Amino acid sequence: MHLWVVPARVEGLWCGSGASLRVAQRHQQFSARLVHGGAVRELDGRIRGTALQAKAPGEASVDLQAAPDALRVTGGSGALAALQGQSFRRAAGTGCGA
Repeated sequence: MHLWVVPARVEGLWCGSGASLRVAQRHQQFSARLVHGGAVRELDGRIRGTALQAKAPGEASVDLQAAPDALRVTGGSGALAALQGQSFRRAAGTGCGA
């Protein structure tokens, strides 16, 4: 018997307050580019249901929770710890501008 947990669909651009997250997804794996406060970080991680876990080069990691129209940072370590509580909404167009 196998247990298959369907990963949330998170592919695309997500916009937050002063931050953006562009996600490329392949099944349970994803990579993302996080732009926050002028810094760019590359992330690689896994999706299990609606839970996302990612690591950046070095010691930094971030945990996110997916909802139909939002991604919320639920935890982080290292340079990404300051993102805890940040929410992202799926972009309506091609950018996060006002």
